[in-house]
Amino acid sequence: MPEEIKSVSQDPAVPQKAAGDGTKKYVIGLIIASAAAILAIGGYFAYVLVVKSPEQAEQKIDMGIGAGGTILGGSRGIMRMETADGEEPALIFVSATTGSETVMVPGAFDDMEGIDYPFASAGKIYFAASPGTNPVVKSVDLFSGKIETLPLDYDADNPVSSFIIKGRNLYYLSGRYCKDYMMECRNMSLKRYNLLTGKIDLLSEGIESGYINGFDETNDKVVMSQGFSDVGCGTWEYQALSLSTGLETNLGSYSDCDPYLTEAMAPFRQLIVGPNNRNFLAVKDGRVVPPDPEFSELNIIGIRIDENEYPKD
Repeated sequence: MPEEIKSVSQDPAVPQKAAGDGTKKYVIGLIIASAAAILAIGGYFAYVLVVKSPEQAEQKIDMGIGAGGTILGGSRGIMRMETADGEEPALIFVSATTGSETVMVPGAFDDMEGIDYPFASAGKIYFAASPGTNPVVKSVDLFSGKIETLPLDYDADNPVSSFIIKGRNLYYLSGRYCKDYMMECRNMSLKRYNLLTGKIDLLSEGIESGYINGFDETNDKVVMSQGFSDVGCGTWEYQALSLSTGLETNLGSYSDCDPYLTEAMAPFRQLIVGPNNRNFLAVKDGRVVPPDPEFSELNIIGIRIDENEYPKD
């Protein structure tokens, strides 16, 4: 008989397998392969259901913006608010990765003639919608896309003239319409609306200002003003209201033109601590932060912020 040929597995140096081990290995391998196939198929269907097209998948990664035009945890870029003649305002996100632009929260500003006094706070943009003789104050949540109308004391005969946010309170002036060129604001009311509880408090009446500039360094005095600017000239007068005492103070006025206007304005600008106007805001890893450096661009609507709430990184 021919000599028996030994397999590698029959080498005494190699551990021998018990009978049936090969069958078990085959069955186990078949099970693993089947499971992998099921997972692959399941993953494919999950992909089809969640990401409808490769273009949308790429956009989601590059833009860092959710399906509803909202900020995600990994969003990086800048957002700006802009408008053009005859067009509705829009909040635009510019990807830091690709430079591509997309509209945030589509429909947030539909059917609006314009917006006024946008203010960013606690992940929302607050604004006076369709500014005119009786605007309403709204908010759009940058993370959920929710749009709300704040239930202030709206009165066509005493419309909201200006507002500002400090902490979880919105302060606003209302009274006879006085926002047209060279109109004087007289006998206005200052009110405080709590953004958490919805409570409205009347703080003072008889105020001769139509615009809320901000707060002083003590955070106790609300600084307000009225006036007008025209072709390098400005005429403004300022007053303040103490929240703790209710006393009103006349802070003075200026009336000057370039090249002296900036110097005339400086002392009054120094009265304000915190609020500032930005042409755009930065988004870093899902956080809203003030930009640095700043730049100017046509058709940009400035967004106000409280630098105490949004300090620079």
